[in-house]
Amino acid sequence: MSSRSAKIRSWPGSTFRLKTEWEDWDDVRHFRVYLERRAPGRFGRLVAMHAVVPKRKRLEGVDRYFASAKYRLAMLEVASEVMAKADVAEGQVNSFMALIQQEYPAPTKEALFLEEIESPLAALSLGRRQKELSYYRTGIPEFTGEDQRLLKDCMEELGKRMKTNKALAARFLEIGLGAQL
Repeated sequence: MSSRSAKIRSWPGSTFRLKTEWEDWDDVRHFRVYLERRAPGRFGRLVAMHAVVPKRKRLEGVDRYFASAKYRLAMLEVASEVMAKADVAEGQVNSFMALIQQEYPAPTKEALFLEEIESPLAALSLGRRQKELSYYRTGIPEFTGEDQRLLKDCMEELGKRMKTNKALAARFLEIGLGAQL
C-alpha cells in the first residue's frame, strides 16, 4: 500500500468523477488517473494512479520494470485502493476500473505467469528443463504438482552446482538479491 493512499480520508456524501490523462515525455509516457470528489462545500482531487509506460520497443534498464505485467497489476491495485479509501461505492469502483483498463489494460493471467517462469532466477534454476513445465504442453498458465517437483529438483541441483562453482553462486545472489557483486 502506498503512503499516499494511507492519508486519504473519506468525505461522507461525496460524489465522484474520474479523469485520465496521458503525458508524453521523451522515451516514456505517463498515465495519470485523478479521482475528483465533491461533498457539500468541498472539492478534492486525488491522484488515484500514476503509471509510467515505456515507448521504446527495446526495453533497457528500468524500462523493463515499467513494462512488466507485475508493475501494471500493481498500478491497477493502487488505483483500486485509493478509491476504496475514498469510500467510492463498489459499483462505481468497478465502472471506474473498467474505464481505466480501457486505456491501461490489466495484464492477463498468462502474461503474469510467463513473466514469472521467464524471470532470470527461474531461467537460472530451471535451465534447459524450463520447457518441461506443464504450461508448454497444456497452455494453462499455472503450476501443477509436477511443476513444483521439477522446480524443487532443479533448485537442489543448482544448490549442488553452486557449491563447486563460485561464479554461479555469485550470479544466483546477484539475481536473487538484485545486487551487483
